[in-house]
Amino acid sequence: MPHLFDNLLISSPNGGGLLFIHRNQAFHLDTINTTGISLNGGTLLRGLQPQGLLIYKGHRVEQYDVPYIHDIHDVLIVEPFLYTVGTTANEVLQLDERAEEIRRWTFAGEQDAKHLNCLALWNQRIVFCAFGDFTEPRQYKDNTEQAGFVQDLHTGERLINGLSQPHSLCSVGEHLLLANSESKELREYDSSGLLLRSKVLEGYTRGICVQNGKIYVGLSRSRNVDDDGLSNARLVALDSQSWKELGRMDLPVPEVYSIHGIENPDALPALLAGISQYAATQYQQSINERDIKFQSLAERSAQQERLIASLEQQLNQQNEQDRYPLSQALQTQEKQLPPGQHLDHQPLKNILASLAERDEELTAMSLRYEELRHQHEQLLSSNSWFLTQPIRNIRRWLRL
Repeated sequence: MPHLFDNLLISSPNGGGLLFIHRNQAFHLDTINTTGISLNGGTLLRGLQPQGLLIYKGHRVEQYDVPYIHDIHDVLIVEPFLYTVGTTANEVLQLDERAEEIRRWTFAGEQDAKHLNCLALWNQRIVFCAFGDFTEPRQYKDNTEQAGFVQDLHTGERLINGLSQPHSLCSVGEHLLLANSESKELREYDSSGLLLRSKVLEGYTRGICVQNGKIYVGLSRSRNVDDDGLSNARLVALDSQSWKELGRMDLPVPEVYSIHGIENPDALPALLAGISQYAATQYQQSINERDIKFQSLAERSAQQERLIASLEQQLNQQNEQDRYPLSQALQTQEKQLPPGQHLDHQPLKNILASLAERDEELTAMSLRYEELRHQHEQLLSSNSWFLTQPIRNIRRWLRL
């Protein structure tokens, strides 16, 4: 019996990472901040926030830091080129296979004015969508209703208007599916940009994929639309003809950004091996960095321990030195007083109270230090369940 949710890759930003959906189960491959993904044969292009690209070619992985592209929101493979959206600078870049810039389209406006986000190849046109034709930084905030559009990258022609926070352009034959996210809609347009039909769902729509007669739509716990009722992201399957809902599954991430189907099962082992190998390398690097920080903390703790011990010794000596002369001076003064007169003890009491207060502060410092040292030892002796989670998920999938 075929599975409703099978062989899908899902990207998730803000710590969500990459999910693999197989036989109605979600496998969390890693937690690397990911926006757009594009799959072409055995090659996977992956956009990392804020400015990085990963290219998986089978089990091989190529990583590119691209500081000239800030806040990557989507990527697209259209051979022989790669395309990516730099949302901060309102731009789309064309790159070669080594992520070197070939051409750049920059649109008017200050930083993140238009909120360009998603790309697609539609009827031989490279198209993108944006929240609106704004010019000031993040001017789209609270102003996105029916302000969004889809535009031809090369000609500048506006193909679709009147959208509300559009995302996830998905070409199906001559038609275009998109997420009208603010309105929680899935929409379908014909080749002329005419709206054919729409369907309202119960969450912030983002991420669309068509595979094996089904439309998969991602629903996110939105940062921009209130009261969507979702505690986590969800994947909904619709019949591609009737748009009748076939089923849904909850996902272990707050947001969905992009969904891609893996049509060639033979490409799966090499692709998953590449993803898991890169994730393992990154987690090992994180563990090494953590160990270096812990070692530095241990060294600083040892220095503080020696310092506190030295201060305790000095304070104890000072206390004894302070108390003995004061006691001797008091006795001498009392002997020198005429009969019937008594020495005022208040100044001495004040000094002794100050010494007692200092002793209490020192004791509190020692107790706090012991608490921090205990926490440090627990961290050093712990095994990180979280860091090894992606590797365990890969092993679990291989056993299915």
